[in-house]
Amino acid sequence: MSKAWTWFEPVAQDVEQMRDALRDVVPDGWVEETDPHVSVLPGFEVPEEEMDGVLTACAEASEDLVGTTVEVTGFHCFNPLDADDETFVIGLDVDVALESTRELQEAYVDAAGGELLYEPVPAHITLYKEGDGGDDNQGLTDEQEAAVEQRLAELCEDAQFEATVGAAPADTF
Repeated sequence: MSKAWTWFEPVAQDVEQMRDALRDVVPDGWVEETDPHVSVLPGFEVPEEEMDGVLTACAEASEDLVGTTVEVTGFHCFNPLDADDETFVIGLDVDVALESTRELQEAYVDAAGGELLYEPVPAHITLYKEGDGGDDNQGLTDEQEAAVEQRLAELCEDAQFEATVGAAPADTF
């Protein structure tokens, strides 16, 4: 079995301004996402001999996304800032119609005898993260959380912006 994922990429400069506006309140050691993307299928596996055909079909299913507009609707923190668990991702909530593309791509995976490795998540663009949420993640301290929360509130006042989808690839990992 081979593993792959599908995503689409907003034009990077459309997202850079929001990432830059948060840089000084994000803790040292957090990773800056320099290739912003929205996962369509975050991971799947199919028999190796089927992978090329599935990747081609998935990429073709995503072609309609290229050139479309993605509306940023707010900020995304995972876990939310007010949750009991530590926040280790800061990003953007986006509004884009992915359901039909996901369903079509899932059908290609199923038809090839494959399966999803991860359930699709709500559309978002990660800007910064501290790892992938394992036991090694410390999350934000109370002081850092307050600084991030204040900056997000400031940005929300005038954060009406959109991004354009530049590409919608599919590839192995």
